Amino acid sequence: MMLPVFIYNTMTRKKEEFKPLIDNVVRIYGCGPTVYNYVHIGNLRSFTFYDFIRRVLEFNGFDVKFIMNITDVDDKTIRDSQKNNIPFTVFVNHWENVFFKQLKKLNIKDATFYPRATAHIEEMRIIIQKLLDKGVAYFAEDGIYFSIEKFEDYGKLSKISKENLKAGKRVNVDEYDKENPMDFALWKFWNENDGNVFWHVSFDVSKEKFKEIKDLIEKWKKKGVLIEIEEKDPIRITLKGRPGWHIECSAMSSKYLGIPFDIHLGGIDLIFPHHENEIAQSEAAFEKPFVNYWIHINHLMVEGKKMSKSLGNFYTLKDIEEKGYNPLALRLFYLTSNYDKQQNFTFEALKGAEEKLNYINETYQNYKILIENNLFKKKADNKKLKELFKKIHESINDNFDSVKALAYYFELLEELNKMLKKRENSEFFDEFMKLTNDLFGLIDEKKEFFFVSKEEESKDDDLFKYFVYEIEDKFFDLEKEKRKETIKELVKLRNYYRKNKEFIKADLIRDALAKINVKLDDWPEGTKVSFEKEILN
Repeated sequence: MMLPVFIYNTMTRKKEEFKPLIDNVVRIYGCGPTVYNYVHIGNLRSFTFYDFIRRVLEFNGFDVKFIMNITDVDDKTIRDSQKNNIPFTVFVNHWENVFFKQLKKLNIKDATFYPRATAHIEEMRIIIQKLLDKGVAYFAEDGIYFSIEKFEDYGKLSKISKENLKAGKRVNVDEYDKENPMDFALWKFWNENDGNVFWHVSFDVSKEKFKEIKDLIEKWKKKGVLIEIEEKDPIRITLKGRPGWHIECSAMSSKYLGIPFDIHLGGIDLIFPHHENEIAQSEAAFEKPFVNYWIHINHLMVEGKKMSKSLGNFYTLKDIEEKGYNPLALRLFYLTSNYDKQQNFTFEALKGAEEKLNYINETYQNYKILIENNLFKKKADNKKLKELFKKIHESINDNFDSVKALAYYFELLEELNKMLKKRENSEFFDEFMKLTNDLFGLIDEKKEFFFVSKEEESKDDDLFKYFVYEIEDKFFDLEKEKRKETIKELVKLRNYYRKNKEFIKADLIRDALAKINVKLDDWPEGTKVSFEKEILN
């Protein structure tokens, strides 16, 4: 029997049973990065929970279509490309590639598609045109704006008071605070700060509207914004400019997921103005509900304080790696707090997560070696395992409760490790593999490991003489395809020395391999060998 999934919906402020709109398909949109610099570890927490939420739904048998946009044109991308004197397209493409590499390091699965804002200008134009035609949007000297007083439900997501609405007052910047809800820019007309980042986009207006905006047209001419007027019915005006931030997500989500779709993801800081504005422009344009469930990921604090460059507590994944931590330790750290709770980052907590990550991967590797080398002695039935799996499943289905799920998971790990020591196999090991890899995404694919039985021996003394004393130089002089086999041969030679009680030589081989970060674990049946794959490259 399928267990129900419950989601806390920001829109209703209630936990609700999840029901997809179409059969077994779940359509999800997640607000992606603005590609102008390294995303910080707070951003990465959001993207990691996007991934975990998706994995939970897939674990429950749903077919997930996940779209995450790339904001490659906004105030920040234009500003920083010019500040660094790098062509706009080159600049955003670079930071987009950096972002994708970071996702890979965190075992974040690829989205179904990553639409870029700059590739969807026509989709934005169509929505803006709909809003103009309905009288919900209007022309101004510096752009086209959405009139918040014309959308009756404005504020329903963020629960802002209608008394605070500053109807008719306009805000041209992408980000502003909840205390100042104003008409927001759908399309920004070109100014000198935009440099060569602009598009020529056409909008149709009636003859009556054309007369109303005659004074604006004269101002547009002087500013170099007006490109062309086509005298027909309706009159077509071509204007030079670029999109506002909020319209980008409405255009891309509706194109790839349709309206309404199931789930919209984002950081808690996006509730206002970004998501509020998405709802307003989408529902006003299409005259139907935009999204069924809104999920927002809470903030990450650092050492109890808000992350800030001025406080010296602003970290990126690059910083974490340079301090010697495995990126997957950061992923596990994120999962130790629920997505809707504020989390406090400390390096002590990250160190603890890395120790747990190593324990998980050791268990995974040990099981793989035992099964692949037929080292299990018997099958065992463990009723406690079945109960733990059930509790994990119930936890993740209760608003994606990663904290409870991990508590039961580590209890499960203890039970499984007791069985591994006794060489007892169980059908639940396959379930453990699915949990570790498919659900939590904690398998470290950068690790290489294999097993050498104690019966495998080599008598190649020349190998000992050549490598042992200068292994750090000579090993990396080897052709890449010969490195793994050389490690194996050295372990087999060590077996021979141990069998013949030449323990000093055997220890020298262990010490030499340790210098290139190859770890040996002796078992009754032989030796487990593990190392980072990078030494083979």
